[in-house]
Amino acid sequence: MGEEYDACAPLWVIAQTFNSSPGKLDCTLSLIGIPNLIAEDKANASYIPDSDDTKSVKTLINAIIAKTLACYSHCAAYAVEWEDGYDNLADTYKPKDSFRIYVGGSRLAALRR
Repeated sequence: MGEEYDACAPLWVIAQTFNSSPGKLDCTLSLIGIPNLIAEDKANASYIPDSDDTKSVKTLINAIIAKTLACYSHCAAYAVEWEDGYDNLADTYKPKDSFRIYVGGSRLAALRR
């Protein structure tokens, strides 16, 4: 058999413990992924679109993840890749009347809305 490659999401180590017994050493890693990290990122200001705001759902998602939305500009940036065939509603719907981010709101919570 040839070499195999299995792509998985990047993970970061947040804790490491060693357990040993005669002839055996176990290393246990506690890992965190991007969804866990963005759940920890909190808004440092409110985002309340004004009445003439034209940002679509797709634009808002890209801004939240890429940290270009001012309230999350202090957070790490990640790339968003939109697959072919995604719902075109993401390009056309502008949630200015129903979408808000308040101080302390997590990036993950904002994306879930």
